[in-house]
Amino acid sequence: MPNAVARLARTSALAVTLLCLQTTSTRAADQPVFVWRASNAGETVWLAGSIHLGKADFYPLPEAFDRGFQLAEHLAVEVRPDGNGKATATRLLAEKSALDPRTPLPDILPPDVFGALQQWMAARNVPAIAFADKEPWFISMSISLMDWQSRGYSPQWGVERHFLSRADARGMTVHELETIDFQYSIFDDMPISEQALLLEQSLSDSSEIDEITTQMINAWKSGNGTLIAEISTKPIADRPGLAPLLDRLLTQRNRSLATSAQQLAAQLDGSIFVLVGAAHLPGTDGMVELFRQDGWTVQQLGGAAESNQ
Repeated sequence: MPNAVARLARTSALAVTLLCLQTTSTRAADQPVFVWRASNAGETVWLAGSIHLGKADFYPLPEAFDRGFQLAEHLAVEVRPDGNGKATATRLLAEKSALDPRTPLPDILPPDVFGALQQWMAARNVPAIAFADKEPWFISMSISLMDWQSRGYSPQWGVERHFLSRADARGMTVHELETIDFQYSIFDDMPISEQALLLEQSLSDSSEIDEITTQMINAWKSGNGTLIAEISTKPIADRPGLAPLLDRLLTQRNRSLATSAQQLAAQLDGSIFVLVGAAHLPGTDGMVELFRQDGWTVQQLGGAAESNQ
């Protein structure tokens, strides 16, 4: 997406901690990484989990993570945030995030959620006017973004931006698996009651962000897809009303992304490095399992996970 607020929506509004990766400790050389090699009838697709906000000390990435990109002829991403449609995307975001002036926030949010939002803004010196004309889903994304930026994270150092820059340097073709309009519509089409739940979740996560971050960091660093899948779906246990959003945001999109990636593989010569939000890969409904169900042989890269599969 064309800006950092919108970029958060691509990974998972319910699992914003997927945006974080820490490299201050030494990574074991034989540790699995968040990349899988999928092969079928002579076609190869590398499935890599992206962290959309990062820091300069993320790099260099582990050798096993980098290997798939080095061997691929094409790069595929959800959408390209710095593509030619940036102006259009910015306009779409402004349109879709705009709140109907006939229904101001105090009238559509539960009193406790609106009160929690006011407290969050006051604690961070955010002026009341900042979100006065925005829908709750956009405010939720903004809260997540501001929390991460206050900790030094930036899209400039995200894994996706890293590989897009390298793809340009190599002259690789970059393919988009989705459209920006589609991604924005996932949130804009939510009923207000669902948006209020999402905002409530983001406000709750904000108070626990450091604890959640540590757990997610360790899961991503160790290639632990099972744990990331568990954390990504945990909000349903806390707020069952978010289940429809999670279905649209992850389950349905996982199928669509997997299908688009496989269609690209059939159309193109050479292998494809597919870079998507990390939450899309693991789990029973994740892209890795979907590729297996579609007859592909899938192998995680790095250490024992690579040598034993």
